[in-house]
This record gives sequence, C-alpha cells and structure tokens, in this order.
Amino acid sequence: MEKNQKQYLLIRNQLASEIETDRYPVRSKIPSERELVERFGCTRITIREALMQLEADNLIYRQERRGWFVTPPKLVYRPEKKQSFLDMTSEQNRSGTTALISAETIVANRKTYQELQIPPGSMVHNIRRLRSLEGRPVLYESIYLPVDQFTDLLSQDLAGSLTRLLNTYYNESIHRETIRIASTTFNPSAAEALGVLPSRTGIRVNRLRMNENNIPVELDWEFWLSDALEFEVATFTA
Repeated sequence: MEKNQKQYLLIRNQLASEIETDRYPVRSKIPSERELVERFGCTRITIREALMQLEADNLIYRQERRGWFVTPPKLVYRPEKKQSFLDMTSEQNRSGTTALISAETIVANRKTYQELQIPPGSMVHNIRRLRSLEGRPVLYESIYLPVDQFTDLLSQDLAGSLTRLLNTYYNESIHRETIRIASTTFNPSAAEALGVLPSRTGIRVNRLRMNENNIPVELDWEFWLSDALEFEVATFTA
C-alpha cells in the first residue's frame, strides 16, 4: 500500500514537472492512461490516482471520451463589474464563444416566478446556452425572462450578449444584481453539455438582475467548471 502511494506521488510529481516546463503546453492533451502505464511500468489504478491528484491540483482536466488536458489559466469573475461573459473574456484577452442550446416559452415554476416577482402561472422565456473558453465548454446557463416584458425576445439573436440586447433593443439597462454562489453537482442537462459526469462538483452562480427601477428583468442559473473560474471581489473602506 505504502509502495503504491509513493509510486503514484512520484508519477504525479514527474507529470507536474513536465507540465510546468511546457513539455505539455496549456490545453494540450497528455498521454493516455495506457501509454502512461507502459511508460511508468505500473498499474492503471496507480496512474489514475496520479491523474486524479493532478486534477485536484487544477493542473489537468478530463473531457469524457477525449482524455486528459493541461488546464489553462482561470477566468477571473468580478461580480461588482456586472459584465457579460463575452465582455469578461474580451477584457482578459481570452477567446470566448457562445452556443445556443435551446430557447422556448414555458410556464414559470414557483422558484422562477417568486424570484422575478411575477404572478403564478406567468409565462417566461427560457434560454439555455453553452459558453466555451478557447473551445473548451466551461459554463452552462439557463436564463429566464418575463414574456410580458420581452414579448418577441425569441426572434432575436440569442447567441450574443443578452445585456447588450436588452439595452439596445428593449431600452433596459442592468442597474443592480443579486448574486448567490455555491458549490454544486451538475444536473443531467448541464453535465451533458459540459461533457462531465453528473457527480462532478462545480460552481453554481445564481444572478437576479434588476433594471433602474429595481424591477427584476432576468434570472440566471450558471453552472461553471470549478477549474475554469475564480472570483475576485473588490472592497472599499469609507
């Protein structure tokens, strides 16, 4: 047991050194488990222990059915800026893209109509999108907006910035946000879109966005890969 533990740590340290010296550059694929077994002359269990340790240290990440890749720098999320995903990535010189998964009009469930402060039975637009950094899916979002305020929303371009769309087309600017952050496991829809197992732990960001009259106009549920994101909060003294 002690020998196996020592071996997986030695393998972990060797691979970490090779990542840090750019033998395996950021976002590159590292050798498969079978190739690593042959290289280090050990069992697949030992290799998996080493890889899981590297993943816990945010040095690599796994994509289902594709293998292990070197983790890129995290995107910095600054809540006080109220930025869209595309503005956030642009400011940090990252390449961000959006794919529209679905857009439909549904009856708001209890949580949604309570958050948006609309009557029970109200209709809402539900937009589901997948956000990627340099081609890697990192964020699944499910967004709810009241139909009464944005009747023809589903006829608009929903793959771009909703913040800009609401401002330019509907003359609604985001004045205030309430943000709740928690660790979570992924629901089946989010896990499938992100290419991870539902049991994996991620970050859930719940955003309620209000206009200048403090009327809720948008409710967002964001599910982030935890190794893709970090938070930075600025505080000020009086």
